[in-house]
Amino acid sequence: MAAFCTSCGTQQTGDAQFCENCGAPIVKRAAPESVTPPVTSAAARPAAGPAKSGKGFPVMLVVGGLVALLVIGGLVALLFSSGGGSPAKTASDFFWALEQGNVEEAKGMMSNQLRAVLNDQKLTMVLAQNRAMAEQRGGLRDIEVVQETINEQSALVRLKLVYGDGYTDVQNTKLILEDNEWKISADK
Repeated sequence: MAAFCTSCGTQQTGDAQFCENCGAPIVKRAAPESVTPPVTSAAARPAAGPAKSGKGFPVMLVVGGLVALLVIGGLVALLFSSGGGSPAKTASDFFWALEQGNVEEAKGMMSNQLRAVLNDQKLTMVLAQNRAMAEQRGGLRDIEVVQETINEQSALVRLKLVYGDGYTDVQNTKLILEDNEWKISADK
């Protein structure tokens, strides 16, 4: 004797007491020639849960999850791409690069304008002096963004640099948007 749901007409497998499709109680009876679900009002039917496929999650749930992952992934990529970085992040990264002695990395964060004002030798010397000053103070311990003001193509970032000996220094750093990346500018 086959069991059919009296609410939705779905044939049931095994000795289920409730419909695998809609959750209605199962009434066991002989298999009908053709299965036609009985007509009942929406109020009389129990609330149907999500349709289940035989292989796990419903297809729409999987597709929706994939779309959500793609959207989130795109937003994360935009946020962390070089063009999507903030002036405050560039300014902070610049001082951290100096702290770690990465002079070439720090130079890469400078605008063409600033690099043109200082030749490579002077630039290396200035960056080395800043690094030496940080070492005398016990190294850079923390950088706090105090203020970030962004205009269309330029920005001003105020950073509070905290050194190992407790000394704090406030740096006003001007940046410009160059080739879709924020770069340290000549003016402070």
